Amino acid sequence: MDQVGGDGKKIKIRSSEAIRQARWMARAIYSLKIDLYKSQFKISANDKRVLPDVCLFITVIYVKPWLQCNLTVNAPNQDLCFLKRLKEYEPVDKLISKAALNKFTQHPWYFSEEIAPFYHSLMMKLMNKPRNILY
Repeated sequence: MDQVGGDGKKIKIRSSEAIRQARWMARAIYSLKIDLYKSQFKISANDKRVLPDVCLFITVIYVKPWLQCNLTVNAPNQDLCFLKRLKEYEPVDKLISKAALNKFTQHPWYFSEEIAPFYHSLMMKLMNKPRNILY
């Protein structure tokens, strides 16, 4: 949404990241509930096929960083660990891993110069050492 400010310049107003995050978490929680009670719902064949994959991603990869996100000070380290887990999840489900990595790397605005070497080092290590995420 664009608006014109007092000086005539356009100001771009976007929905809050918190709102987008809340929508994603609502979808994630509903996906888990639907999977638990799928015998009570009429679900399309495609949804039945992809729902377990989505639920596996949520429980194996996403729940831990979501529950630990209350301390802003720890965010850079947690995000690096989250990136590492996303990369390690590739052998389990390459499509979901790539989509999550793509989405997550579109928002690196808070990575500072101090964390850049760690990020680069971590990504280089991940590219060379595939491991099993489900141990």
